[in-house]
Amino acid sequence: MTNHRRLLEFQDQSVGSSLPLVSKAVRLADVGEYEEALRMLANGNSSSQEILNARGVCFMRLGRPADAVRVFRSLVLPSGCIWMKPELPVIYRTNFSTALLLAGLPLGVRDTLQEIAEKDHPSVRRLSNAVAQWERRMSWWQYLSWKYGFPPKLPLTIDFLPGEFTDTTLVSPPTSPETPSAPFPPVQQVA
Repeated sequence: MTNHRRLLEFQDQSVGSSLPLVSKAVRLADVGEYEEALRMLANGNSSSQEILNARGVCFMRLGRPADAVRVFRSLVLPSGCIWMKPELPVIYRTNFSTALLLAGLPLGVRDTLQEIAEKDHPSVRRLSNAVAQWERRMSWWQYLSWKYGFPPKLPLTIDFLPGEFTDTTLVSPPTSPETPSAPFPPVQQVA
C-alpha cells in the first residue's frame, strides 16, 4: 500500500464515509493512482455521468485513449447518433474531444470543437489552441489537405494534463465581508 493511499484512507476515516465515490476516485487520481481510481469507480453505478467522465479521464491519463474514447462516446453521443448531447457539461464534451486527439483522430477533434457552442470555456480554448499550434507547424500543402479533410501525418500534441474531473468555472470562491461579491461603485470626484 502506497503512502498516498494510506493518507487517503486516514482522511476517509477522519471525515467518515460521507464522501461520494467520485470524490474519492478523484483524490486517488490527483496523486497518480489512476488504476486504483478505476477499480474504485467500477464499484459504482456504471451509467452515472460523473462516474463515466471520471473513468474516461483516468483512461486518458493512463495512456489508454481508445478506452477513453469508448467511455466518452457512450456518455456524450446519443445512441445511434453522431452529434453530442448539448445539455451535457462542457468538460464532458471537451474530454471526449481530448480523447479523440490522444487516439490520433484529428478530424474528430475538429468536428467536436466546432459543435461545442461554449467557445469561451477554458477547456475549449485550451484544445482550440492545441489545434491552432498544430496547424502552424504544417506546411502549406499539409494545411490545404487538412482543410479538405485529409489530416497530415503530423502528431497533434497537448501541453496539459488530459481530461478534467470537474468544471472549475462553475466553482465560485466564497464571499466574506473582506471580499465583496460585487465591485464597489465608482468614486465620484468632488470639485
